[in-house]
Amino acid sequence: MECPLCNSSGIPDDAKSCPQCKADLEAFHLTNKIGKKSKNRLLFGTIVTILLVIVVLAWAIMFVLNPGEDKQAEKEIPNEEISLIKADLEKVQNQNEQLKNENKELSDKLTEAKAKREKTYIVQEGESLFTIARKIMGNGYKYVDIAKDNNIEDPYKVLIGQKLIIYY
Repeated sequence: MECPLCNSSGIPDDAKSCPQCKADLEAFHLTNKIGKKSKNRLLFGTIVTILLVIVVLAWAIMFVLNPGEDKQAEKEIPNEEISLIKADLEKVQNQNEQLKNENKELSDKLTEAKAKREKTYIVQEGESLFTIARKIMGNGYKYVDIAKDNNIEDPYKVLIGQKLIIYY
């Protein structure tokens, strides 16, 4: 080892001071150890980075450049099978269209039935939506429906003489 101050050589590696200039060498030893460790860390980081690049390139070659099994499987489906799938799809689409038409018809019938059971009612003194629902619909708790059908925000406040449309 060489003294960093007086450049004298032949100093043992474990010496704590320079025999010629009596300089303290412990700090120099610690600095050398830190330098060696940082070189080791840099080497380790470089190796890890190179390995990561190799793995990414291998993945790219395997999955991106190589045609996948799914694409090959699509090519192997026979035309007959594709024709059957298309026919099934057409049947399902027809059934869907029929169900939509039936739904529309039922909705129209429901609207007609609801309109046939409509009654105009004028609120009398001492009545609430609860008592009116119980009287006309047989269930006082249907006052919520009356309030909703007549756009009443507060079902506890109705006016005497107020006209209500009740569907029952």
